[in-house]
Amino acid sequence: MDELIKVSKEIVASDEEARHLGLTDFKYAFYTAVAHNDSARQLMQQDKLRELAVVLPSGRIEVLITSLLDMATCPGGEFGTLYRQRWSIEEAFKTLKHRLHVEGFTGELPHAIEQDIHAKVLVANITAALCEVAHEQLDAAKAANYRVNQTLAIKHWPALVVVWLRQGGEALQQHLHALVLLLMTSLNKYRPGRSFPRNFGVRGAQPRTCSRGTQTPPQATANRR
Repeated sequence: MDELIKVSKEIVASDEEARHLGLTDFKYAFYTAVAHNDSARQLMQQDKLRELAVVLPSGRIEVLITSLLDMATCPGGEFGTLYRQRWSIEEAFKTLKHRLHVEGFTGELPHAIEQDIHAKVLVANITAALCEVAHEQLDAAKAANYRVNQTLAIKHWPALVVVWLRQGGEALQQHLHALVLLLMTSLNKYRPGRSFPRNFGVRGAQPRTCSRGTQTPPQATANRR
């Protein structure tokens, strides 16, 4: 009973502090977790870290933690730009995981896993270089508004390996040139500032809906199976 009373008092005190700071319950819980969590300190191997609040174009606030403590050398206003530039790194990991299936290992021994990872990274680098070559050959208007589709380059990569092994370097050069021309015709529209807000309220599988917006009857779903 005493423990329950203590917990209830802590909850009331936290609610009052949140109202005093003008924070929502979600923001207060987040900031409190950051302040009392030692995982960041352990990861960066420093006892003292710097906490920054970055306002995103959508108006949301992101809290960043860094070990760069010198405010003169690293002013806080620059971290927002650095934070947005990290997106290219996220896209690189997405390519490795979802396009090249880096986790689909062909063996269980450490050296087999290392070989698979290095091979997938090599393919990602080569196809990215091919996309860069194709992008450089676009006219200025297209280069400013479109990006080359790397997924298409990954799709045609195995054919290049076969040509290289069977026919040699001259045939490979011809196929590389043809692939670059193909990539120049497969472009994705570049839309800076585009975002898709996440719906944090939806969790797990959702019921199917018919074309009229009504829920699919369970019996009809079972018959489909």
